[in-house]
Amino acid sequence: MNRPRPDPRDPPAVVVTIEIDDECYRLRKEDAPPLKVYRLRKLEGPREGATYTVEQFPNGFQRCSCPDWQFRRRACKHIQSLWRVGCLDEPRPAAPQVRTPVPSRPDLPRREFPDTDTL
Repeated sequence: MNRPRPDPRDPPAVVVTIEIDDECYRLRKEDAPPLKVYRLRKLEGPREGATYTVEQFPNGFQRCSCPDWQFRRRACKHIQSLWRVGCLDEPRPAAPQVRTPVPSRPDLPRREFPDTDTL
């Protein structure tokens, strides 16, 4: 079967494979502005063919469709690997919250109460 010739004005097709914990994934960027969307398809192992979608929203929030992120709600190995290759923005450490000191309560004069024995 003959493949059609690519248009010379089109950008070249680039295939990226990344290795995470001795497992290979095919990385594909999706066109979904304003989100950054990446799909990672596992190429080998017991879950071969499993595809995980990683998204970064304009406010910096990132999520993944893998079970680790779904249950723990923290950066999974897929998100962390995309930080390392520069596809996603690594979150900045949160600035420490500065608490304003609460002024101490002034000493109040003690009130004398009647003796309850005499009532």
